[in-house]
Amino acid sequence: MAPSSTRPVDVGIVRDAERRDDMDLCLLASERLVAVAPTGHPAAGSGRVAVRALAADPLILFPRSAGSEAFDLNTKPLRNAGIDVNVAQEFLAASESRTGAVGG
Repeated sequence: MAPSSTRPVDVGIVRDAERRDDMDLCLLASERLVAVAPTGHPAAGSGRVAVRALAADPLILFPRSAGSEAFDLNTKPLRNAGIDVNVAQEFLAASESRTGAVGG
């Protein structure tokens, strides 16, 4: 990680930080993992959905190269259920994911 300035940094706040030997990480908050499905999808509006119900669905997800730990965390429920992760579209910005999820 290249420094953004020549001044030392005391604290940084990041999301899905990967562990490093030269930094101490402290969890500030955690989030629920949710599935976003278009209206009409069998899982839409059900409140909770079994992971197996999403097995055949292609995913919209950021590339693993953008953060392997976050990618693995997001796909872990599928992999734990023995489901091959099918990424149909990759995005890098949060706005792209919202557009893709809403647009279908």
